[in-house]
Amino acid sequence: MISGTVNSELEAMVRLWIRGPGMETEAEVLVDTGFNGFLALPSKLTAKLGLRRRSVGRAVLADGSERSFDIYEALILWRGCMVSVPVADASAEPLLGTNLLYGNELVIQMIEGGSVLISELPRS
Repeated sequence: MISGTVNSELEAMVRLWIRGPGMETEAEVLVDTGFNGFLALPSKLTAKLGLRRRSVGRAVLADGSERSFDIYEALILWRGCMVSVPVADASAEPLLGTNLLYGNELVIQMIEGGSVLISELPRS
């Protein structure tokens, strides 16, 4: 299970251990159900971690505009296991997307200081 809290801006936040070839760090990550990728990190953090570019992606933003971005790969600690995930280069804050949430239950108490819980769904 992964846990976090709802901040004063009513954003669901969790902490993830992220590892690259250069180092590892713990980062506070916004749970973003409008982002269908796995993980997005700011350029400064991808550089600090020493992540290597794997490919280029394209996205349609909420305003309808399109944007190209670099895709990296990192290891994260996810429910007790190190997992390799694609990482989108983003200029904003770190985001956890719906592809990483797939197969999990997300429970958010939508009040300041409320709990955020991500737990694996039972396999059928």
